[in-house]
Amino acid sequence: MKLPPPRNPFSQVRLLQFGLIDPPVDINGQPGGPTFEPFLNRKTFRVRNSLRHEFHSVWTGRTHQLPSWAEFDIFLALEANPHIIDIREQYPVVSQAVLEDLLAGKSVARNRIPTFDVVLTLAPHAGVGPLRYHVGSYKPGHLLESEREGRRRPREQACAQAIGWTWGYLKRPEAQAVENWRLLHGWAKTGGLDAVADQAAELAHLFRRTTSRKSLRQLLEIFGRRLDIPPARRYHVYAAAFYLGYLSLDMIAAVNEDLPVVLQEQRRA
Repeated sequence: MKLPPPRNPFSQVRLLQFGLIDPPVDINGQPGGPTFEPFLNRKTFRVRNSLRHEFHSVWTGRTHQLPSWAEFDIFLALEANPHIIDIREQYPVVSQAVLEDLLAGKSVARNRIPTFDVVLTLAPHAGVGPLRYHVGSYKPGHLLESEREGRRRPREQACAQAIGWTWGYLKRPEAQAVENWRLLHGWAKTGGLDAVADQAAELAHLFRRTTSRKSLRQLLEIFGRRLDIPPARRYHVYAAAFYLGYLSLDMIAAVNEDLPVVLQEQRRA
């Protein structure tokens, strides 16, 4: 299936922060970045009557297939995490038996190929060693202890552990954080992140140094003039600073143009 061109390309600046030039290919031969294709796509979800979002990321270079509102919220959290190298949802898990059938030219029913909800590519611990891969699974709270989930969970854990990957449940984030990420994503998606990376780094430096309690709008006007950032691009550069990891915002506090900026290190117990 030919995917539509992404609105924003995979961020090379983010990759370089991890010492990478291209999105890595994993042990299963699955590519990363914009060339990865989810096993379950929009057409499939329509048949299953469960599609909620087809979502363009601001830095992965890809349109993501998110089958529920909860997974949409979780994706916003993952996209905002500066320690994640890549996000691949609806990741196919092909068993040896299925692989042999495929190689023999036999047709394989879709239900014989389960999928991981999401596979995250992570940097090595302490920056040394191979890349890490983590399988994330989301299930609503009322299904976590169901009999069906009790059968599925150990199978999925075993599949991940067999290739050296970790596994765990993903938690739906708090509403305030989701609201913040929606706003930041909206500002960031108006252009590529890498084109404004230098200005974003300079802007983040000014925000980290200031002790002013002026509103975000007021500070962007002051700092924007100082850095010669056009008014129409200031919120985009601000959001780029966030998604490139230059600026850590407190997601407990509301992100709002008319409120002061609260950085993560400024959070009070």
